[in-house]
Amino acid sequence: EKIIEFDVETTKPKVVINASFETDKTWNLHLSSSLGIIDTSNFSNIENATVIIFNDQNLIIETLQHDSLGFYKGNTIAQVGQKYSIEVSGINFNNAYATDSIPIETSIIEIDTNSYIENNNDRLNILVRFNDSLLTDNYYKIAVRIGREKYEIITDTNGVTYIDSNYKEKWVNLKPESNFLEKTLTPKELIFNDNTFNGQEAAALFSIKNLIKKNKDDDKYHLEFMTIYLYGISYGHYNYHKSMKIFEENSSNIFAQPVQVYSNVANGHGVFIGAHPNEFKLY
Repeated sequence: EKIIEFDVETTKPKVVINASFETDKTWNLHLSSSLGIIDTSNFSNIENATVIIFNDQNLIIETLQHDSLGFYKGNTIAQVGQKYSIEVSGINFNNAYATDSIPIETSIIEIDTNSYIENNNDRLNILVRFNDSLLTDNYYKIAVRIGREKYEIITDTNGVTYIDSNYKEKWVNLKPESNFLEKTLTPKELIFNDNTFNGQEAAALFSIKNLIKKNKDDDKYHLEFMTIYLYGISYGHYNYHKSMKIFEENSSNIFAQPVQVYSNVANGHGVFIGAHPNEFKLY
C-alpha cells in the first residue's frame, strides 16, 4: 500500500447559474455554489446574491429578487429577437456573467396527423411543417402538452353508482421519426438544427404512443386539449441539451472520452439560455 498525496490546487467555489428564459414567462432562475473535486461539503443554494438582467445596450432591465431555496424571480418578460445579459454578485463569490438571446419567431405552416397500430400500441404520427430563416443558423425544440380527464365508475357501500373524474395536464413522451431529430435527457423533448434545410420549408415528424387508452380496470380517459410546441432556441440552449445527452450516455462507459457539459457562464458554471415557444393547439 502506498499513500499518494493529492497535490491538485483546490479552487474557490463559483456561482452556478441555472436559467432558461422564454417569451411567455417572467424571469425565474436558480443559483447554487459549485463543489471542488475533493470537496466533502454539502450542496448549497445561494440566497443572498444580487442578480441583474441587462439588455443589449447594457441598460438594466430588472434586478431579480430572491424567493426561496436559491430561486430568484422577476416581473418582466424577455422579448423575441433580443439579447440579454446577467450579472450575479454575492458574498464570498466572484461576479459571474452570461449572455444569450431569444431567437426570431418561427412560422408554422401546418400540422398533419396520422394514427396507426404498432406492436399492439396505438401511435399518433405528427408532422410539423414550418419555414426556416436563411439569415441565421437556427435551432429548435419540440414538445407536446396534453390535458386529460379520467372517468371512473364507482359503486359505494350502499349500492349507489356514480362517476368520479380526475383532471391532469402533462408533457408526453415523443419518439423521433425524422432522422434529424435528436433525443435529450428527457423523452418529452426533441431538439434539432437546420443544417439539412437551411432557409427552406421543413417538416419534422415524430410520434406519440398510447395517447388515449383504457387501463386494466376499464377507466376511461378523455382528451381535453393537445398543444404542440415548436420552440426556437438559442445556440447555447441547443448545445446544452446535446452535451447533457452525450454526457449521460458516456458516464457509465469507462472507455469513453470525457464530455464537457456546455456552459456559457463566465467566471462561474451553468447556463443562461433563451427560447421562444410557438404554440399550435391541435385539439
